[in-house]
Amino acid sequence: MHYKLNLKLLNLEMIKKGYSINQLSKESGVGKATISRLTREKVVSRPSTIYKIAKALEINVEEILEEIE
Repeated sequence: MHYKLNLKLLNLEMIKKGYSINQLSKESGVGKATISRLTREKVVSRPSTIYKIAKALEINVEEILEEIE
């Protein structure tokens, strides 16, 4: 099985927390450019990056992942 970020859910969680890319970067320790590229599907997410983002949003990793074929 392969997984990718569910960008709709990621953006929804960012809105719920009131986070911009800059704020999520500060809270997660992930660079602004990396988060920006992730939200535009320009890069594949590392598991450690997804974990940091989920932790900053106070959600489980599984909540922002979707299975792909």
